[in-house]
Amino acid sequence: MELKYVNEYYLPSKFEPERIKYLEDTIKSAETAKINRDFRPIGYFYDMVLWSTQLRSGLQESLNNLGRLNTRIIAFTLIIVFLVLLPIQVKSRKLKDLAVNLSVGTTGLSGMLLQITIILSFQVIYGYVYQKVGLIFASFMLGLVAGSLFAIKVLEKNTDLSKIYNAAQLSLSVYSLVLPAIFFFLGKLSGAGFIIPALPAVVGFIGGFQFPIANRICLRPKEYAGKTAGFLYAIDLIGAGGGALLTSAILIPVIGINAACYLAGLMNFLVFVLLLVRRG
Repeated sequence: MELKYVNEYYLPSKFEPERIKYLEDTIKSAETAKINRDFRPIGYFYDMVLWSTQLRSGLQESLNNLGRLNTRIIAFTLIIVFLVLLPIQVKSRKLKDLAVNLSVGTTGLSGMLLQITIILSFQVIYGYVYQKVGLIFASFMLGLVAGSLFAIKVLEKNTDLSKIYNAAQLSLSVYSLVLPAIFFFLGKLSGAGFIIPALPAVVGFIGGFQFPIANRICLRPKEYAGKTAGFLYAIDLIGAGGGALLTSAILIPVIGINAACYLAGLMNFLVFVLLLVRRG
């Protein structure tokens, strides 16, 4: 290869002892800084903090505060919110569909969170991802279609929709919790590059299955169906949009891919408990 910019002197200059020592001393002097790792790319977040210094607003301080987040703080916050909502769900008749509405939003959030983690995990394990992005998104959409078709079959039967819906919510929690173990196993397994792009089909199936069931559960007699569907669809989109933003900009860089999956599992399990105490 006849290279124009990279020549025989290029790499040795990058690895000069003085450069390496300067970098090591700089890293050691930053005692509070976190180490950038494959499954927790905190360097991406630090780059955002660096660019925020070009602005005169309080963005840098806000980002620094977000950088102090950890898994325990977020988990504790989720549990506090759950404890506030639990008595409301148990006692309120007017808000008896609160848990279903929350589940639609958290499923949308989890769908984007898990899809982003799958994309980044594939890149970490195999070193490339652009070739598979289309396949990953197609897998998710196929899961949505399959889940929706299966939900239609279920709706045609006289079954207990609440139990089926709760089971779907619990399965999403379990899937979120076991996903890091799946990444670890596939990372050790050679020739498993075709499995990871198929993983979004699972969360897509759950989301596609839950949405029609949620509409039937929340639909009231003599009520315009479009109002219920539109409201739930808006909640789903808000959850998905928030999930995409929070996951890519904050959760994965600050706490890492595995911790983000665990928090998604906890969140969905708490919503599952709310669904259990919901009045039918």
